[in-house]
Amino acid sequence: MPRLSIRDFSGGLVSNQSEFDLQENQYQQFDVVVNKTPGRVEKPSGETIKSASEAGSQVATEFASYRTEKDASDADTSTVWWVAGNGSTVKRQDVSTGTGGSWSSISSDFSSGTPVFDFLIHNQALRISDGSFANNSQWYGHIKRNVLGQSTGLAAEDQIPKYHYPQYRQTIDDWFLKDAAIPAPTIVKMSMAHDGGDDLSADADVGLFVYEPRHKYDDGATENDEHNAWDNAMDNQTFDPADRYALTYLYDYVQESELSRDSDGNIGISGFEVEKGSDEEVDSTKTISEDLTTTEQDITVSDGGRFAQYTYIKVGEEIMFIKYISSNTLYVRRGQLRSQPQEHSDGDAIYHRSSPQKARAINLVLNGITSSGYHNPRITGLNIYWQPKGDPDWYLVETVDMNRGYADSPLAQSPDTDYTGSSSNTAKFYGSNSYNTTAMKNYGYLMPCPNSTTLDDVTSALDPPFTSSTTAWTGTGTDFDSTDANDIAILSRKETNDSGLGTQFNRLGAYHAYTRSSSDTAVVFETNKNINRVFAKYTANTANIDKPNRITTHDTEHTKATTWYIPFDGLKLSTYNSLTGRAAKTKLSAIKWNTSAVIGNRAYYADVDTVDENEQTSREKNRIYFTDPFKMDEILPGRYFDVGRNDGDEIKRLIEYRGRLFVFKTKDTYVYNARHQLERHYVGVGAAHKDAVFETPLGLVCANKHSISAVTPSSVKELSYRIRDTWQGLTLDNPKVGYDAVDNEIIVVYDYNVTTAYVMNVDNGSWIKRGIAISDLMSNFILNNALRPEYINYKETNYSVAEYNTGSQSGTTAYVKTKRYDFGLPEQQKRFSKIHLVYKSSSTVDVEIFIDGEGSASTTLTFSAQASIDVESQPLSVLGKTVEFRVSDASSNFILESMDVDYQILGSNP
Repeated sequence: MPRLSIRDFSGGLVSNQSEFDLQENQYQQFDVVVNKTPGRVEKPSGETIKSASEAGSQVATEFASYRTEKDASDADTSTVWWVAGNGSTVKRQDVSTGTGGSWSSISSDFSSGTPVFDFLIHNQALRISDGSFANNSQWYGHIKRNVLGQSTGLAAEDQIPKYHYPQYRQTIDDWFLKDAAIPAPTIVKMSMAHDGGDDLSADADVGLFVYEPRHKYDDGATENDEHNAWDNAMDNQTFDPADRYALTYLYDYVQESELSRDSDGNIGISGFEVEKGSDEEVDSTKTISEDLTTTEQDITVSDGGRFAQYTYIKVGEEIMFIKYISSNTLYVRRGQLRSQPQEHSDGDAIYHRSSPQKARAINLVLNGITSSGYHNPRITGLNIYWQPKGDPDWYLVETVDMNRGYADSPLAQSPDTDYTGSSSNTAKFYGSNSYNTTAMKNYGYLMPCPNSTTLDDVTSALDPPFTSSTTAWTGTGTDFDSTDANDIAILSRKETNDSGLGTQFNRLGAYHAYTRSSSDTAVVFETNKNINRVFAKYTANTANIDKPNRITTHDTEHTKATTWYIPFDGLKLSTYNSLTGRAAKTKLSAIKWNTSAVIGNRAYYADVDTVDENEQTSREKNRIYFTDPFKMDEILPGRYFDVGRNDGDEIKRLIEYRGRLFVFKTKDTYVYNARHQLERHYVGVGAAHKDAVFETPLGLVCANKHSISAVTPSSVKELSYRIRDTWQGLTLDNPKVGYDAVDNEIIVVYDYNVTTAYVMNVDNGSWIKRGIAISDLMSNFILNNALRPEYINYKETNYSVAEYNTGSQSGTTAYVKTKRYDFGLPEQQKRFSKIHLVYKSSSTVDVEIFIDGEGSASTTLTFSAQASIDVESQPLSVLGKTVEFRVSDASSNFILESMDVDYQILGSNP
């Protein structure tokens, strides 16, 4: 008697062929089973809840997982996070805490409309976009850094002059949510240094004051020693009042904002005082009275009265600076204005050389400092730029770090003139004492500003009512008012035209020291306490200087931080264009997007809302913006390319795969290389939703109404051919594609709120109709560290993370329906006499027999439950030309290994 043997289940579900044309291992119905072993089907595993349950709303969401090197308590612990955007909130949970953990809110500010979240993850920072374009994009990450001089590596009194650190110096070590956009600072032209004129008001104001070092406070033409100790400009035409100065913020150390603009939209500020220098030489008619080597520092002349202190002379090709005159001896500084010391002979002529233009003295003030630090902890520094009159370029003056100021710059050690203990006042601010080593330290650190209102201003007499010593000026108690032992005290000269406090704030050589307590009535002005590198006398009057007779005390302005003057000689090195690759007028745009990707540390954004190069709001479904490497937030209006503008389609998903950018539209897929050159265009292949794309060993699997396909850089292959009839009959609603790397299965859910999934076994290419636990709706899939697919499962008012294929085995009824057998004789009757079933089940197993294509079973055999795999045979008496069999079982431990059917063709010999 002939026997039909059904033992191979590797073909799975096939619906695009008639029930006659199926191969022996293919099935009309293949529901809620697993066929990883070709000769067996069994029940699949269900879902495992992996996270805590969290309150949420029933709207679609974005789900992602990423790793950071910080945990929630700021410890250096590598941590993997789930992050979910749902409703108006974005929350995350430490994966390792599992169901016993909790979700913490990243942001609940996405309250306008119904946000459509997209997450861009790069270098442990999470960028969050609202694709509905109703909310600003956000940056979320952990920031650990020292700010405002918290860690300079210096002990306050021993290695650095004793001045105030900014009060709110701190070590930031926390998680922050900030706008992803990187705006420029608001530049304010200050009326005097250290904001002595109270010009800064808004928190984000950054003040800039550019001081003319040769400014005259005296009635005479003699320049002050502190001015002449300052550096010279590159040449006498370096600076002009029409020069402009601008600022940029540095974000995360690598991203730079656009150049700051004034209230009228002009880049930078201008109009600072500039005194021109001169190259003019006039014969003094006097000569050197002795031979001079290259190392000597004093010159004997025939008539010292023909020369003036703090002026320049020229002998041969060498220019010298006169520090001090004693009778017919000139004490000089050799080799000035880029000349070199040379030997000179008795009788060489001496020429008067006009004074050169001086380097700019640039002061910077930050406003809006609070106990929480500066207004945006992402800001790691500022760049100061200078644009000479008539020059198109902006040149870098200096970078000011948010912690160390400009202390790491060579400019912090300038001016740097030695002093050997003579009576000259143009040397450094220290004398021959124990503080020489200390005085050589780097003084570019940040410090607080003195309040513009004085506590005490001693200006009534040339001789102030103070007693000086080598350590302090001590008042009488009635003339000195300090309410705080740490107030700021300023000492500087008071000259004939020195009126108002402006000179106190502006003077290059002013001391900013600290006060003692009011009961001590003392201000500490030791020689090593001057934070600037310019000399200012602190003891009694001498023959060649004005007496330092002005001392004011001030409250500390805790909300502001400043540096001392930055000496800038006009050297042209780096430009804004060379550092950023941008033109000066280029504006950076904030951007909102629906899908994003990272290739080679460069971000790509598509389906965007931004401001284009014409400053018009641009919402483009075919446009992709891209950034420079590591500069994820520097969005240039002109840095984009359009994809398939005339294809009538819109971008659904960007994804990186094998170093290429894959652009999925609804019915088109484009492949671009790293140079943004189009390599492939696949027509008809695409993604019906951004979540309908997932990376698998076969390539990027995508799903649209036409098909489920695997796309690679060089080919496309349809995976849904066997079930095309079924797939194309479905109504797609935000379909989801995922992948299980352990079971090697591709999971496709055609509707985000149905409980049906279509699963493809990658090993044998078969399809299975299977359930998925969705209470109300689901998120996209991700692949976790255990190589299992996860998704967010929503249950009315809460949600949790579910892991697919790892839960208890399914108790849903499984169905396996065979092809329609005619045994090669479709018109001849057959008698079916017995069925042999090899199986295991804790419940009964039904076998339905369909004769001659009838829609309902003509006979159903019920096989008993059995605890182990065994065979059971049951007689059958059915007559028909064709036959189909359907096996069904509801138990979770169901296993089917084979089914044999005995039959006889009527009219033939047994």
